[in-house]
Amino acid sequence: MQTNTATSVGAFGNGDHALNAIAEGSDKPGDTSGTRHDALFERVSARLKAQVGQDVYASWFGRLKLHSQSKSVVRLSVPTTFLKSWINNRYLDLITSLFQQEDAEILKVEILVRTATRGARPGTEEVASASDAAPAAQPRR
Repeated sequence: MQTNTATSVGAFGNGDHALNAIAEGSDKPGDTSGTRHDALFERVSARLKAQVGQDVYASWFGRLKLHSQSKSVVRLSVPTTFLKSWINNRYLDLITSLFQQEDAEILKVEILVRTATRGARPGTEEVASASDAAPAAQPRR
């Protein structure tokens, strides 16, 4: 069984249209699914910016990135838990609706939190899921 993970380099709607998402199976020569997912992400980004306005968009969605996409699930990532919670509570339904208007096969949008890793190669990042919550810090003695 082959398991592919997807990553993204490039910010959601930051004007840089050079997103480099590697979607399932897009590592094959000539496969354009990564490009197709990037284009979908860009279209949704533009529609979201039009609906919420430039200032709101820049404040809450400027650091949102495409993490991965399967046939029915889009995973986006943000740098902080606070931002994840804010978007989930206030904008997840809108974002999901925008993705579904572009692609009816999308059933769910998930927001993940990116985590910084020391010694990681530039352009790589890890994403913490809800089950990866950090253990409580031990008091110093």
